[in-house]
Amino acid sequence: MKRLTILILLLASALALPAQQEGPYLPTATENQPLESCTICTGAVWVNTDSVTAVDGQCTKVTLDPYLNCFHTACYRSRYLTCYNYGFNIPQNAVIEGVAIDVIGVPDANGAVCDCTIALRRDNLNNLYGVNMAVNAPWNVNNPLHTYGASDELWGLTWTPDDVNSSDFGTYIKLQNTSASFHEVSIDAVLITVTYSINMEVHSVTSSPQSISMNYDAEQSAMNISLLSSAPAHISVVDLAGRICLVQDIAEYSARLDLVTLPTGMYMVVVEQNGTMRAQKFVK
Repeated sequence: MKRLTILILLLASALALPAQQEGPYLPTATENQPLESCTICTGAVWVNTDSVTAVDGQCTKVTLDPYLNCFHTACYRSRYLTCYNYGFNIPQNAVIEGVAIDVIGVPDANGAVCDCTIALRRDNLNNLYGVNMAVNAPWNVNNPLHTYGASDELWGLTWTPDDVNSSDFGTYIKLQNTSASFHEVSIDAVLITVTYSINMEVHSVTSSPQSISMNYDAEQSAMNISLLSSAPAHISVVDLAGRICLVQDIAEYSARLDLVTLPTGMYMVVVEQNGTMRAQKFVK
């Protein structure tokens, strides 16, 4: 029971390395927002935006016209997929260190659809503030996880606990089609993780190699785990609800965890060895 409690806390707060974290959390409110798109239209409409409130394979979708074709709700650019009310409860004495967004989504073909706006939602005025984190690179059919921001990235803004705890806090996501054909994009979930510190607490950081490293093989649906010793290690796979889906004990330098039987979704692999606990999230 103690191990299960620790795993659930890890999942809820991700990895507390130099600072503490809350998330990844899912939104409870979503909508389409035109904001600015093209000069003559409001952007293509996302269908069933409420689907992004769970990692369950149910997706919101948008159909994008060929590049530079646009007319009212038919456009090569999407409207802003707007997600908010994430339910954060950051302590009032915390200092916000960074915000990261994980978007789980795929296009219907490679090389056609790019992100053009990835921004944080600060209030309900539908204004864009701070830095646009879109990289304008094509999304890949075989790579559903897109991460923007980081544990030390503030998106060009200053944040207070009240800002991120607000029901208005969230994300704006806009994609565009750069090809000469119609394309559809599907997004399963949009998650946010907030990193913060309290009372200037300092955590030790060492330059020595990590004792535990993990690498997810999406094509084979397996997690490769490397250790620096052959001491007994306990491996658990946990879903977003804190349920333990798979357990394995090893006493070797490496292991390959077969994850083929897991349903589609987001998980954390947690490895415990010699009093050290390390976790890594992955999307199957």
